[in-house]
Amino acid sequence: MGADFMLYCCENLGDYKKSIPMIEYRIANISDDNLDNIADEVLWHDSSSISEDLGDNHTLVESDLWKLNDLISLEIRSMVRIKIREAVEEIFDGCRRDVAYMHINGKGYVMTGGMSWGDLPTEACDLVNLIEHSCVTDGMSDPDFDYESFKA
Repeated sequence: MGADFMLYCCENLGDYKKSIPMIEYRIANISDDNLDNIADEVLWHDSSSISEDLGDNHTLVESDLWKLNDLISLEIRSMVRIKIREAVEEIFDGCRRDVAYMHINGKGYVMTGGMSWGDLPTEACDLVNLIEHSCVTDGMSDPDFDYESFKA
């Protein structure tokens, strides 16, 4: 049994401050299918915890009755959006030692990784993986990216 090299990457933001409204817009408009996929693929542990907690300990109120069939899914989707926001802030708002910023073919990327013996090589792996799966930074590494295009 040996070690594996694991590498995670997502597009880098050209300008973090200017990209915040666009990222918020993209997070708010992620489809339910994509949110469910992210919950299953990337945040499965958190999703399982929510399912167990809501299934066992949730006290229903009258407003919950209208969304009862989808109550757990709504809570999981809300959690996924929150985790994406936190990941973007963790990776792009500051300087981290466990990520590298690289330019490949005119686009900027954030990369992290290393050797793994069954665990994640860096703390940033989960964060970068979540950002990549959510596609919230897609296209933003282009120097000519239009940060106002979502307002049209």
